[in-house]
Amino acid sequence: MKFVYVIRHGQTEWNAEGRWQGQLDVPLSAEGRGQAQALADRLAGEGIRAVFASDLERAAETGRILAEACDAPLYVDGRLRELHLGVFEGLTHAEIRERYPHDDDQMRANYLDHVVPEGESRRAMQERMLAAWNDIMRDTGDDRVASISHGGAS
Repeated sequence: MKFVYVIRHGQTEWNAEGRWQGQLDVPLSAEGRGQAQALADRLAGEGIRAVFASDLERAAETGRILAEACDAPLYVDGRLRELHLGVFEGLTHAEIRERYPHDDDQMRANYLDHVVPEGESRRAMQERMLAAWNDIMRDTGDDRVASISHGGAS
């Protein structure tokens, strides 16, 4: 029987600051690398046969640390990326609310289909994530695997 660990990447400085990262390639912080190592130490003996990760550095590095500990291959897939948050990326929620109040309201009211300027809808993200998930499920048989992505994409 297949078993999948669904994992969010370790912490970044922007996570600690409350900044919305989206698809900006923000690296793990020292805290995040420690979290990834603790995860790897915990899962090293669980028989994970493959690790799949978003191509954004914070998820890919978490994946590398886990894959190394499990002696498993790492597969990086851009379809596992975070939601593209367009003009919101790099801002705190207070900054978003101040600069883009209409889009902030619309993102809540039309949760799946609102597109932030220069971004993508959650529905579009779900479709690309589902395509990746289906490929992972098809290609890994009954193996125990891990998928590392992002908070908004999980």
